[in-house]
Amino acid sequence: SFSSLARAAYDHAECPDDDDTPTTYLLSPFFDEIVKKLIETTDRSDGNQSNLRNAAYEALMEMIRHSPKDCYFTVQKTTVTVLDRL
Repeated sequence: SFSSLARAAYDHAECPDDDDTPTTYLLSPFFDEIVKKLIETTDRSDGNQSNLRNAAYEALMEMIRHSPKDCYFTVQKTTVTVLDRL
């Protein structure tokens, strides 16, 4: 699952000595596209079937929670998108 993948990438990323947040990680080149596809999944017409919509939002939150600094712009855009839906 994306949740486990995001956590593993974050946990294995190198952090500067004075910071707990990594500057980048292995998923950084793909982060924007993964988040985009998860957002699209939450909009699917069959999203209520098999808990798909909830699973997509959960994966999205894990991606955001375990994001490195170079993905913060995407995190900001995604946060605004999710807040607009509330």
